[in-house]
Amino acid sequence: MTASHPPILSVDATKSVILKSTSVSIPVLEIHSTDLADIQRILAEKVNSAPAFFIRSPVVFNMSNLDGDLIDLIGLHTICQELGFLPLGIQGEYKAYEQTLIDLGLANFAKGKMKTDSAPVEKKVVIEQPTLEPQVVTVVEEKYIPTKIVTTPIRSGQQIYASGDMIIMSQVSAGAEVLAEGNIHVYGPLRGRALAGVKGNEKARIFCQSQEAELLSIAGRFMIDEEIREANWKKSVQVFLDDDVLTIKHLPVNT
Repeated sequence: MTASHPPILSVDATKSVILKSTSVSIPVLEIHSTDLADIQRILAEKVNSAPAFFIRSPVVFNMSNLDGDLIDLIGLHTICQELGFLPLGIQGEYKAYEQTLIDLGLANFAKGKMKTDSAPVEKKVVIEQPTLEPQVVTVVEEKYIPTKIVTTPIRSGQQIYASGDMIIMSQVSAGAEVLAEGNIHVYGPLRGRALAGVKGNEKARIFCQSQEAELLSIAGRFMIDEEIREANWKKSVQVFLDDDVLTIKHLPVNT
């Protein structure tokens, strides 16, 4: 989900704090049952599949699929905290949980993105006379980040990190994890977990010769085992974000 905040209240750079409108991607936990034991079991399985990915992950509870049934929100909040999540609030019908939200310090995302209606604002155009003062042009040189090249198999339990792109000339075993701030290329079977664009680069991609992964992620959006198996299993693929949706596409092999 994308959380939206109120518009800018101040643009005075001399102030101690400025409140701005921004968008942040937050995972949504859709609740389909009031059975806390079953919810705890399912979430524990997800966390155990990729503990480094879920640790301190913010989450919003979506209650819209409960069809009027009420869940023990305090119990759900406790379960998620014990598993390492950071609950932020609920989405959907919130009236029955209003006091509990206050007690737990959770937010109400029921209304989704805020929209305000206002009259058109008159824009003033100021035309300034050109000056003869010399202009100073600042050239910012981008720092070169070399590609990390891994020539040996990445074994179960290993974790490899790259500050830029990563090229793996062998396989990534089940239980291994590769993370890159840029793209990830795997010229062998990808059986472990691959996370590209880990610092928010939504243009990052994952390429692999044989897609058999446990978890795939681009800039925080992810798919896990049962979802991945439905898309080009054991085929040459690329993984990327398409309109904020994680997408897996088959790469044709030239013969």
